[in-house]
Order: sequence, then structure tokens, then C-alpha cells
Amino acid sequence: MPEADAFAERGTSTLARLPEAVAFAERGTSTLARLPEALAFASLRAQVEARLQLLQAAVARRLSPTAAAPSVDPAAPAIATALGEGRTVAEVAWDLGYSERQLHRRSLLAFGYAPKTLQRIIRFQHALRLARTGIPLAQVAITAGYTDQAHLSNDVKRLSGVQLSRLL
Repeated sequence: MPEADAFAERGTSTLARLPEAVAFAERGTSTLARLPEALAFASLRAQVEARLQLLQAAVARRLSPTAAAPSVDPAAPAIATALGEGRTVAEVAWDLGYSERQLHRRSLLAFGYAPKTLQRIIRFQHALRLARTGIPLAQVAITAGYTDQAHLSNDVKRLSGVQLSRLL
């Protein structure tokens, strides 16, 4: 400790050096008192750095050009086609050899929607295409699989948030 050596080498009387000795001791005490805090901070810093390295590695893997693209369910086109034909979810599941729960999971993974919601979206898109050709809305509703024009209007409002007339 260079401070202790310098203190001892001074040629003044012990009594004259007492305030300096007290200040030196207090500095040492405060340093010792802060030691647990310093050790905890060092441990926390090491944990944060380790987690940051894990995060950086995960981001690098995710952005890697060799990262595998999510696989597309080979049954996805068949699911969309069957639901677009107006068949029930139970019929589609049976025809594809899935339980309704399996069909639900596969539909969520492939499309982001449950089968029934996907069916409503497909029917809505079909109705929108028909309506843009100039066919009367009552005929569009029946052709697209709705029970009536009010059913079509309600579904359009629920799915798009706006009235059918604003979409056309």
C-alpha cells in the first residue's frame, strides 16, 4: 500500500499525524464496506454480459442465410380449397384424415387462423370479387354462400371493419 508507506515515512510526530491516520482508516473502512456491493455488481454485470452474448448468438442464428425456412404444411392448399368449397370443418378434417383438433392446429400454423375463421375469410374474398363485377349484392350473397344480403353485410363489417359499400 503506497499510502501506508508514505504515511509511515513522514518524520512528524505521531500526535500530529493522528488526523491523517483517521482519514486513512476511514477511507479503508468505506472501501471495505462497499466490497459486497462491488462484488454483487460484478456478478450482475457478468450475468448481463452472458445473457447479451446468448441474445446476440440467437439473433445471428435467426438472421443467418442458412437458417431453415419454416416448413409449409403440404395439406395447406387442400385445407383452403375444401374450406372454400363450403364444407364443414368436421368434413374437411375427416376427408384429410385429421381430427378436428389437428386440423385446427395445422390451420393456425399454416394460415394464422382457425379453420372456421379461414372459411369466413375465403367466403368474404369470394363475395368481394363477385361484388366488384357489378352483380347485385343480394345475388352476390347467395352465390358466395351467405344466407342473405344482411348476413353478407354483417360478415363484411366483422371481418373488415367497414361497410361493404365502402370496400367497393
